[in-house]
Parts: sequence; structure tokens; C-alpha cells
Amino acid sequence: MRNQLLCSLFFLCFLLHPFLCHGSPTQVDVGVILDLATTTGKTRLASINMSLSDYYAQRRNFSSRLVLHVRDSRGDILTASEEAIELIKSTKVNAILGPQTADASPYLAALCTKHQIPVLSLSLSLSATSTFAESAAIAAFVSTFRWKSTVLIHSPTSSLTHPLISSLATLNIHLANIVPVDPSITDGQIEAHLRQMESLPTRVFIVDVAPATLASRLFSNVKAAGMMGRAYTWILASELAGSIGSELDPDLLQGAVGIRPWVPKTTRIKDFKKRFRRENQGLEPGTSDLHAYDTAYALAAAAESWKDRPGSSLLDSILETELDGMSSGRFKLLDGPTEFEAVNVVGEKERTVGKWTAEDGFVLFAAIVWPGESTAVPKGWEKKLRIGVPGKVEPGFRSFLWVERDNRTGHVTASGFVIEVFEAAVAELGYALPFEYVAFLDAEGRTAGDYNDLVRQVYLEKYDAVVGDITITSNRSSYVDFTQPYTVSGVTMVVPVRNHESQNTWIFLKPLTADLWLVSGAFFMFTGTVVWILEHRINEEFRGPPANQLGTVFYFSFSTLVFAQTENVVSNLSRFVVIVWVFVVLILTSSYTASLTSMLTVQQLQPAVAEIGDLIKKGEYVGYLADSFVKGHLLSLGFDKSRLRPYRSPQQYAEALSKGSNNGGVSAIVDEIPYLRVFLKDYCGNYTMAGPTYKTGGLGFAFPKGSSLASDMSTAILKVAEGYKMREIEDRWFGDQNTCNSDGSSVSSSSLGISSFWGLFLITGAASALSLFLFFVSFLYENRHALNRASGSESSVWRRLSAIAKSFDQRDLSFHTFRRSESKDGSMASTREPGRSSFARDLECRTSISSHTHEEGSTCSATPSNFVSGR
Repeated sequence: MRNQLLCSLFFLCFLLHPFLCHGSPTQVDVGVILDLATTTGKTRLASINMSLSDYYAQRRNFSSRLVLHVRDSRGDILTASEEAIELIKSTKVNAILGPQTADASPYLAALCTKHQIPVLSLSLSLSATSTFAESAAIAAFVSTFRWKSTVLIHSPTSSLTHPLISSLATLNIHLANIVPVDPSITDGQIEAHLRQMESLPTRVFIVDVAPATLASRLFSNVKAAGMMGRAYTWILASELAGSIGSELDPDLLQGAVGIRPWVPKTTRIKDFKKRFRRENQGLEPGTSDLHAYDTAYALAAAAESWKDRPGSSLLDSILETELDGMSSGRFKLLDGPTEFEAVNVVGEKERTVGKWTAEDGFVLFAAIVWPGESTAVPKGWEKKLRIGVPGKVEPGFRSFLWVERDNRTGHVTASGFVIEVFEAAVAELGYALPFEYVAFLDAEGRTAGDYNDLVRQVYLEKYDAVVGDITITSNRSSYVDFTQPYTVSGVTMVVPVRNHESQNTWIFLKPLTADLWLVSGAFFMFTGTVVWILEHRINEEFRGPPANQLGTVFYFSFSTLVFAQTENVVSNLSRFVVIVWVFVVLILTSSYTASLTSMLTVQQLQPAVAEIGDLIKKGEYVGYLADSFVKGHLLSLGFDKSRLRPYRSPQQYAEALSKGSNNGGVSAIVDEIPYLRVFLKDYCGNYTMAGPTYKTGGLGFAFPKGSSLASDMSTAILKVAEGYKMREIEDRWFGDQNTCNSDGSSVSSSSLGISSFWGLFLITGAASALSLFLFFVSFLYENRHALNRASGSESSVWRRLSAIAKSFDQRDLSFHTFRRSESKDGSMASTREPGRSSFARDLECRTSISSHTHEEGSTCSATPSNFVSGR
């Protein structure tokens, strides 16, 4: 009996061992923040409770126990933040589980980091590792079907947005638009977003919206708008994909594909789901509930490890905890999911159709049933954009834009500069953009309105865009979005040109500046004088009375202008001077002729009217392009409406300008520069642009407000403009406008100045100076003996210089020209002494006479005969 009592006591002690021997477990306070009014909030709280129950049931000797403090966020981020502050400051929690949705996670994470309290997201994981993995999986799914463009619909606070943008860009997938949707949005605003999305160049949409109630409202409007039919593709991010069937009605998502963490089909999960439904009144657990179960289980294990390791923090234990999870096998909370599955909503259930891993990419192992119950893969874009183009275009401007509609088939053909620029930009988009042109014509084939009416069709959603020579104005920009201007614009005027300078009496003086005229004249005189000096003693043509010799100098020098000089030069030094001077004269006359010709023709064409204000003051008639905004611009400048005349073609422009304001025409045409360039392409010889240029926004293409196509096309237009493509298009339709001065600025006609010819004058001056130097050196050397005797006499310097000057005026009888003349008559043979020049003999005679040493019988006489005949 005693032994039986001892055995009973021993067994009871064994049962109560954890409590009697180890004491009560340490309480670890944990906050839980969920939206308890939603099904998702209820299922996640149930998953957390079941997880902790399972954890502690499997361990008898636990030393710590999580105590949950549940708070209701009521689906509001601000409320969730307030509850977190209360849990941290008042309840003194050691960690927080939540929030329920990813959009509130950044706020709670920042708040808890400040107080060094770990927060464990119930959507995926504590880190962003899984966010990048999920974005890569979604981008890979889009790329699998070769869709080149998509739209992202997201919550503004989503942590998936930036990683997803990066992943799509890595795979060269264009993000056509990003549409933010927050809980405060109205159904009317959702409808407006959907209408705008309808005009985008894609039918592939990625949705990352929270909470699920907001997503339900979104898809209700999507279904009502008919956007859940064929050709549409809807891809759900993991948080929404995990709520299918629990909070998201499958009936709204037929054909949608969700990307969520991969969950293996194990017996453990099947048993858990059965138990979950049994214990929670038939609620169906979603994938996110499985993650909530694993997160709570891992937190309990981390708390146990934390109490057994003094000095460590709970966060350290959380980061180091590793265990086998229900949803993803062996895992750490830090790692998060790295494998994702694609689930397709068909009927009341979703089915797994593919799996993604970083190593293998997406592997599809089942056919997808797309929206509209279609098994054919959507092309991503089915609808063609309806591109509105102007109706009838006047023939004269068809190089700019030409539109033609087949009355039988209704098919519209468009061509011209504007159309080619548009199509070149579309080719630069990087994704397909199907479109068709629609002419702005009424039922009878007439133009349905002006350009303001045409642009308004985009606002009225009758056209998806308008392509044409549409000027960007502030009024039009208030209801459409314009692209970057594809051509420079502005308003100016074209006027006739007049040749004013050619009627100037003294225009023949304008080719050379006054300085150049003076310097040229001085060198003419200088050169003539040098030649006279070199030729005077040896050339009869440069001798004679003083007046005759002066005339010879002038005539010889200026006759070189026309190369008509009649005097022969016999000295080699003179010939050298003349050759160099004739070269300089040739350059001067050629330049003068070219400059004068230019002044009499092209360079002097000036605008007949310089300023628009002159037209207003004189009451002149002015023309403009019919149906253009230019008329309003002219009225704002102060023109009288009765003085404005509309025209429709370049031919009408030319006819009106040729008549003039007094003969039923106009004095000027005011229009946008692109149109005036078309006009001047054919009429630039008689007309030119003039006056100020009034800036405008340029010509652009119109798209609906908020359309990403406007910005995409702007980028594409810049690419076309930066390369050679734009220049090729302009040359093809407008020709090479560099061959005509069509910009309104007359070519400069400045006179030629001395700076252009100083080198030539330096050359001829140096040649003349060198020749003079050589001549005087030779002259003085030849007569050096007589000069020595003259310098030693008592005569004054003036008498010596006078004697030299008078001797220079005598013929040089030793030169071959005079020898030939002497040999003919022999009259002077007896007066010459061999080896002595006439200058030497004359100098000796003058010296002897001045010193009174003349001897009888000398060859000198008081009045030498050669002095008398020396002219």
C-alpha cells in the first residue's frame, strides 16, 4: 500500500514537473494589429492563435509564453499607427505582429524602429528580400508572354512599386502608366481612371491594391466597364492573390492570374485547412494565413531562445531562428519566400498554373483560362487608336500635311511632313502601337470644324489622339495633353523685298571703305613716282617739261587699273616694281567688281516693311491663313478686322502680295513660321520674312489628359530630332532651304577694308622701296669719285645737293638706249671720255667753276652745253 502511494506521488510530480520544478513561464507581450472587421483580419488572427496553440502543445517544458494584445486598425493606417504607439508605450510589448496589409507596413516599421521594437509583417516577411523576388516573378510572367507594355495600378504606399518598376525595365517591358488608387478614391474617380487606361497602348494590367475591400470596388468597376473580357490581362500581386476566395470574390476575377508565394500541396496543409474550417465556422484560410501561422510560430520559438540567452535581444533571436514552416519548408523570417506560383481564377476556385524560381524563371504546366473564358493568349493590345487628322487640306500645303478619304470604303490615307514625323516617333516608342487615321469630316465629306473643334474631339473621347499641324496654345492645353513640339514655331510676317541700294547714285563707292580708297590712291601715286625715278634718266618717255612729266606719273599709275599703260619701262628695277604692282591692282579690281556686283543684286534686297507696327499705322491690308488662331493674334496686336484678309494656300499668298495693299491684295502675310517656310520654298526670290517673331508653343500632337502616351511620344520625338531622321524628313518634304535666304535677314553687304589688303600693300611697298634703294646705291657707287671730290670742296651742302639733283635730271648717256641713239648721228661722241659718266664730268665742271679753278682748254665751259639741253 505504501509502495502504491509513493508511485502515485511520483507520477503526479512527473505530470506537474514543468510547473513545480521550473515555475511559471515568462510572459512575452506581443501586439497584434489587424482589421478585425474584415474576413482577412479574422482568418489571420485565427491562424496566429492556432499557431501558438500548436507550438505550446508540442512542448511541455517551455520557459516563455507569448501573450497577445490584439488591436483593431479598422482598415486605417493612422489608426494602426496610433494603436502601435499605445502598445509600445502603455502595454510595453516586446514585438508587434502586423499590420494586415503591406501599405501600412512602412509606417509601423519606422515607428517600431524608433523604439527598437521588432515588427513582423503578416503579408510576407520582415525584410524586403521577398518584395524584390515577387517583383522579379511578376516581370518574368509578363515577359513569358512577350508583352512589351503594361500598366501598374497600385496603392501609393505599396513597397512593391519601385522594385517592380526596376524589374520591368530590366526585361525591357514598358510601363505605359502608373495609376495610384487609395481608399479615399470614389467610384467616379475609378471610372475616370479606367477610361483613361482604355486609351493606353496596352491591355495588360498589374494590380497591387490594398486593402482587399478597395480591390473589390476596383474590380466591380472594371467588370462594369467591360474590361474583364477578351484581350484583357489582369495580374494580381501576392497580397491580393492570397485573398482570393476569402475577401476577394472570385466572380469579379474570372480569368485573372495571381502571383503569390509558392505553397507545396502537402498533407500537413490539407489537414490544417480542414481543421481551420472546422474551428472557424467554415472560413477558408488563404496563402497569407499560412504565412501568418508560420510567422507566429517562429516568433514563439525566437522568444523561447531569447529567454534562454541572457544579454541578447529579441530581434537577434528572431533573425537567427530557423525552422520548418507549413507554407515554405525550412525558412528564416529574414529570408522570406523565394519561390512563387501563378494561380488562375476559374469558377469559384483558383488553380496553380505555373511556378517561378530565380534559377529557372517561370515554368507553366497548365493552360491559363484568360478573361472572357478564352484559352488564346491575349496579344496585350487589341484596339487600334483612333487618330484624328484634319479634314481637307489646301493643295499648297500638302507637303506639310495631306489627308484623303476613300468615299466608298471610308479608308483614310495621310501623308506629308507631319505624318512622317508622327510615324517616325511611333517607331521609336519601343512597343507596338496599332492605330488608324480618322479624317475630321462630316457626313457630307466637308471639314467638320476648325482646329479647336478637332482638338476638342480628344476631350470628348471621340478620338484617342489628334495628329496634325496643331499649334500648342494655353486654351487647348487646358483639356488635352500635348507632346513636345516637333517643329520650331512662332508667328511672323512675309513681305516683298525691294532693292534699295541699287538705286543709290554713289553706290559705286561703297565696295571699298574710305581708308582703302585713300591708301589705294596713295599707293597709285607712290608707285608712279617710283617708276618715274627709275626711268627718268634712261627713258625718253619719262622726260620732257615738268607738267608733262607730272601727267606721265598720274597717267602711268592709274592706267594700270585697266592695264592700258602706253609707256614702256626699260629698267629691270622698274619692270620688277610694275609686275608686283599689277598683281596688286588685279586683286583690288577683282575684289571691287565682286563686291559691287553683290551690292547691286542679292545683298541689297531689303524688306518692303520692317515692322508690323508700320502696317497698323498706315492702315495696310494684311493676310493670314484661314481658320487659324493667327487672326485672333492680329486682332490682339491692334489690327482693324476690316484690314484682315484670309487665304488658304501659298499661291494665294503670292498673288495677294504681288497685287499689294492698294490693288486688292495685301502688304504682308502674317502666319506661323512652318507655313511661311513652305511658302518661301517656292517664292523666296521675291519675298522674305521680316519683323519680330511672336513665340508660340510650337506644333504638337494631342492626347487625353493624363495619358502617358503624351510623355512617351515626347521622348520619341526628341530621339527623332536628335538624329539625322528629322533632317531627312524635312529635306524630303521641304527641300534644302539653305539654297534660299528665307529667314528674312538680308546678307551683310559691308565694304572691303584696309585690313583685307594690308599684306598686298606691304608687298608692293617693299618691292618699290627695295628697287629705289638698289637704284640709289648703284647711282652713288657709279659716281663715287666725283662725289668724293665734291665733298672735299668749299661749296655749301645746298650747292652740292642742287648739283646732284640737276645732274640726276640729265640723261644717263651710258645707258644702252642713248648709246643706240648716239651711234646713229655721232653728234656727242667727241664730248665723252672713256670710263667717265656724264654725271662725273658735270660734277667736276661745277666744282671747278664754283672754286674759280677753271683752266683754259678744259672741256668745261662757264655754261656747259649739256646743262642747257639737259631737259
